[in-house]
Amino acid sequence: MAENIHLLEKEIHSSHNVTLFSNNHYANRIGALSSEYSISEHFHAYAKVIQELNRKYSQFNLSSKITSPVDAGFKPTDLTSFIGSVSSPSVPDNILTENSSTLVQENGFNLVLEQDL
Repeated sequence: MAENIHLLEKEIHSSHNVTLFSNNHYANRIGALSSEYSISEHFHAYAKVIQELNRKYSQFNLSSKITSPVDAGFKPTDLTSFIGSVSSPSVPDNILTENSSTLVQENGFNLVLEQDL
């Protein structure tokens, strides 16, 4: 069963274990969600869970782990920079085409597809 974005937000909010934040445990779990939940369709849910993570980073003096850009309330203004910065083992880093060449990816998340004319 896939992890629930909203339950992960609540778990982050209630966690007081600094080690889980300092070793990127929660950040990697958020990154892994991108293989299950589309970022474009669940933008607000991702923004809220990352905002909660950033608040905890600030609370535990781990502000260097906050991935910019964020607004004054620690809400990310660009989700792709966060998703591109975390390890997501269930999401392949590259995609192979039919002839086994690597499909070029821009910024580690969005694909740029161009048609040959």
